[in-house]
Amino acid sequence: MSEFGHTSSDARRVPPAALGFLHDFEVHTRYVSRRLHEFVERLPSGLRAVGVRFQRAHGLTSETFAWPSIYFLLPFWVESDLGRPLDQASFQIAYANACLAYTVLLQDHVMDDDDVGPDLCLDLAAANAFFLEGILAYTSLFPVECPFWAQAAALMNSSWNALVLEKKEHTQPSVGMVERDKEIQQAKVNAGKVAALAVAMLAQREDTAPQLFRHLDHWQLGCQMMDDFLDFRSDLDRGNYTQFLVLAGVTHLDDQSEARVQEQLGNGALRSYFECIVDHYNVALKESPTRTGYLSRHIEYLIGDVERFGVQYDALLRIRLGEV
Repeated sequence: MSEFGHTSSDARRVPPAALGFLHDFEVHTRYVSRRLHEFVERLPSGLRAVGVRFQRAHGLTSETFAWPSIYFLLPFWVESDLGRPLDQASFQIAYANACLAYTVLLQDHVMDDDDVGPDLCLDLAAANAFFLEGILAYTSLFPVECPFWAQAAALMNSSWNALVLEKKEHTQPSVGMVERDKEIQQAKVNAGKVAALAVAMLAQREDTAPQLFRHLDHWQLGCQMMDDFLDFRSDLDRGNYTQFLVLAGVTHLDDQSEARVQEQLGNGALRSYFECIVDHYNVALKESPTRTGYLSRHIEYLIGDVERFGVQYDALLRIRLGEV
């Protein structure tokens, strides 16, 4: 971090210390990745190009397997934490979850793009293809009369509504944005909640679903806050009003917007921001099914990651204040 908000290109890569729990299911997730690749290869040429591009961009291919593989790992982590043995249904849930995650990623990309053209139409069509594939995968596990479907439909409808609200909020900042932004970000992880619900129902542990949802809510809120900090320059360039920018006092965009953010960071404001991120992670930790499972270990790593940023930030503040 050479100045406030500048991070190294390795900031979001998985460090060696984290490889253990992140790669315990590497063989399983590579199967899911391979199955996704086979699905993409069956798509019409235009949609196939979109699928391949997004697989690579989000680290979901065998060549780019990296941090975003959380989209593949979540169902396996939940199954392990709930004590359900892995079987063929485990892989089906993981595959369905990956397809719905792709759906949300593509839809989010479409909503972020202001230029409506042929490429954007292909992105939207590809999102529809992934959504249909994910739903078909779930139909092999849950009959149409199963309560799973009503809950899954409510979760996905909420996710789509959040996409529309986010587009509005990120172009029209307001005093109440922070609270609404939390609701939007919580809904963004609803595809993962569908997978967690599927695992809980098959494990006959439906009572854990609300707890898992709360875990995912606060995991997402913490991750989004960190992303908003790391991406604040690109958000300024694109005119996105994120929670970080609003809290940093950016209520309108002009040539001095970045200077205002830097001033806030230089006054120590980022310390309380990091503390808020850790607060979300601590709630997620509390809502983990077991304190020794994969979900807990994941959150503990993320807390350590924020603390590492905090150490760098405090060192920069001391330099700025002439204390070293």
